[in-house]
Amino acid sequence: MSRRAKRFVIALFLVLLAVPVIYLVLSWRPADPLEFQATAFWPNPPSEGASTENKNAQGTIDVLIANKGSFPIRFYHGYLEPVDEPKSSSVILQHAAPIEDPYITIPPGKFIRARSGTWDSLGHPDGGIRSPGIKVRYYWLSAPRAYVDDWLEWWYYKRNSASLRFPAFHEGHALLIPPPDSATVEP
Repeated sequence: MSRRAKRFVIALFLVLLAVPVIYLVLSWRPADPLEFQATAFWPNPPSEGASTENKNAQGTIDVLIANKGSFPIRFYHGYLEPVDEPKSSSVILQHAAPIEDPYITIPPGKFIRARSGTWDSLGHPDGGIRSPGIKVRYYWLSAPRAYVDDWLEWWYYKRNSASLRFPAFHEGHALLIPPPDSATVEP
């Protein structure tokens, strides 16, 4: 093989190797990949003997979680918290995947539906979502990074018969966008 042919083969090999490396670098941790929009607030009927002093309505919120990024994202779970009460307790936001799946993968440009747990600080008695709003604290990983982490964990387990837990997820923060057909209600 001539010297020119060898250089061509090496250059082609390096270019083909660079493509997945560049993909991994760009997709390792995209900035703010998820957007959360409330689609409905379902108030719970007041229970018998409940105090009427509580100015918030109990209920759950249906949420669309959209991947606005260019890479698939694994959504693990999130928490809804009132913006004006940062130290208050939060309520979990779960995806609709089967219980045995700790995550759900959201393809780029697509969305999933999720529902919050019941909590009395999210809603307003008039049926809207509290104002100034609700923030979402969520845990996620880009799918390419998750595949690498999964492979490393498998490799480590195969060699050591012990599980290796990475501090895997990234924590993200976003504001919950209110439903388009209903305005937020001032408390």
